[in-house]
Amino acid sequence: NFYIKSIFVFTLIMSLFSCKTTTEPVVYNKDTDVIALETQIIYQLIKDGQFQQAHLQIEKNLKLFPEDPDILLYLAWLYLKEEKYQESEELFSQLLLKNRRNPLALSGLARINRIKGNKEKALEYINTGIGMKANYSILWFEKAMLEYEMKEYKSAIIHFNKAYNLDRSLTDAYFFKYLCYLQMNYPIDEVKHHWDRILEKGKTPAWYYLYHSHILYEKGFQQNSRQLLETGLKKYPEDCYLLNFQVYLLVQSYEEDQNQEDLNLALEKMTLCLKEVTHPAILDTYFSVLYHLKEFEQLNLALEQYINQFPDSEILIEWLEKMKLKRE
Repeated sequence: NFYIKSIFVFTLIMSLFSCKTTTEPVVYNKDTDVIALETQIIYQLIKDGQFQQAHLQIEKNLKLFPEDPDILLYLAWLYLKEEKYQESEELFSQLLLKNRRNPLALSGLARINRIKGNKEKALEYINTGIGMKANYSILWFEKAMLEYEMKEYKSAIIHFNKAYNLDRSLTDAYFFKYLCYLQMNYPIDEVKHHWDRILEKGKTPAWYYLYHSHILYEKGFQQNSRQLLETGLKKYPEDCYLLNFQVYLLVQSYEEDQNQEDLNLALEKMTLCLKEVTHPAILDTYFSVLYHLKEFEQLNLALEQYINQFPDSEILIEWLEKMKLKRE
């Protein structure tokens, strides 16, 4: 079924989105006040998503301190955030060779392996890090994330709690603990106070609304999901991932009542989204809108354009086959 496939792809992209947006490491052991100040600047740039500026700041500092492990650690983490996993993994591994007790390098390698689906390897890095330094919240967070992805929600809650108790600024851990309760089908009224507490803290990035509304939708709370999505879009009107989910819901609505206006609005939102991000899973949503609109010529032109950008994408290859069969 085409829409079952779309749901799967959407879940995949949310998983990737999570991996690149959750908790950045905090470097503690500074050799000089200068490096301490510079790494704070780099940290903030990465946290704010200003990757180009972060690269410039790192490049400037590496000319002055070419072997400084803290600056190199941030470069490795920046590569990870940019989804340059090979470069990130190589740099984390080099740092680990120089200091095998580096918990932040271990957590970085754990995250990369988790993203790649190498769960056993990820767990090995996590347990090694915890065995050496059990007071690093990011290691417990990575352990909990691994369990969350494996649907081991009870264990995940324990370890998200551990991470949060070690670092009260780690709102991601508290948020995912709340999601575990939703995944375990706790009554919304019993666990909603967790979400209210997050709102009170004022730390609600766009992807919180995305994850939250998607899980509510999956659990059958469609009205709650749509309301939450609208709230997120009011706060982040140009966030591509929120727009993508909104388009998905519009297509679902069209499936139910055949209202052409739903598709027209979906195309408008999708066009806005593609100005920011052209990920294959985002394109999958776009192509589904064009397909329902019977804009087959536009769909084929878009396929020709994007297959050059993502030649190995299974999503785009599947669409090429789908359109080829339609022409035949």
